[in-house]
Amino acid sequence: MDILHMPSTRELSLEYEWRQEGDQHILHLGEHALIQIDPDRDVWVLRSLLKAPGITPLRFAVRTVEIGKSKAESWTMERQHIIAHACGRDDLVALLPYPTPHLSYAWELANWMPRR
Repeated sequence: MDILHMPSTRELSLEYEWRQEGDQHILHLGEHALIQIDPDRDVWVLRSLLKAPGITPLRFAVRTVEIGKSKAESWTMERQHIIAHACGRDDLVALLPYPTPHLSYAWELANWMPRR
């Protein structure tokens, strides 16, 4: 199993929930939609839905829904304090552990190809 196929080892709080609507998988915090995973030909496209200061939009392709959910949960874990504030859930902020910083590398992205 390579790094792109490893499941997330971190877990979001129970306040976050995946909901499936047809082929779409959407991560919610309460009634706020955060991230959506949609099929697009042979891949699944992961994109952020929440627009708030401090949150850079996310959009990239992954091979499977499971990889997409893992990436979405990692992305959310790293921004959970900002997300909680943006969703009006200041009650969660005190309960949330601060995330460990994560650097994204080109080889982690599904569409990255090495130079020849």
